[in-house]
Amino acid sequence: GEQFPPLRSAYLRDTQKRAGVIPCPHGCGCEHEISERKNGSLVALCRCEPCSCDDFTVTAEQATLLELNTAKLGRAIAKAFDCDARTATLPLPLTWQIGAKFSNGVPVLLTIQNNRESFRRVVAELSARQRQRFILFAPTSRLLDAASRELLETAKAGFFDLESNLNIFENGNLLAKTPPGKFFQAFAPDAGEPIPQTVAAQLFAVVEKLDSKKRYKHPS
Repeated sequence: GEQFPPLRSAYLRDTQKRAGVIPCPHGCGCEHEISERKNGSLVALCRCEPCSCDDFTVTAEQATLLELNTAKLGRAIAKAFDCDARTATLPLPLTWQIGAKFSNGVPVLLTIQNNRESFRRVVAELSARQRQRFILFAPTSRLLDAASRELLETAKAGFFDLESNLNIFENGNLLAKTPPGKFFQAFAPDAGEPIPQTVAAQLFAVVEKLDSKKRYKHPS
């Protein structure tokens, strides 16, 4: 919808390849075959039996295949959630490490799947491979079924979907809807956010000032 233009400019890139089909704009669920006319223009032809949708003109931009710039998207997500950016390709389909969280380096992972079965397989293999807590992001929570949830709970892993936890701005920048310190608190209550040096120095100064005002009773 309206979020596509900023995401396209920021995280998608043209492959210079033309798609063979395009979804029907009438919402019937079918795909139209893209064909080139003699004059070089493109038309999307309905291939349903019987044919029930009108053909429509397609621009070269609409017919161009796009691919995701996973490294750039991973860095943006890691920044939005105050994670240390760490990029690593995992031996799993469409799954990457995009960062690490907390002082003990909890892996932050991103997976992009399109059905519950593939999502469950990724969760199962991650649980077996990581052998430690991890944080898993996915575009949506709609693929999270009871079996996947059980696997994540057994591995003591945290799962968060992007669509309900990120704001997307017109320039493509991402911002967490909840402050990251609170966002991950339920997942790792024993691991706090690192305190910046300037804040730590201010806290130490306040404690010293309070201690200097105390009146201590001399020991008997």
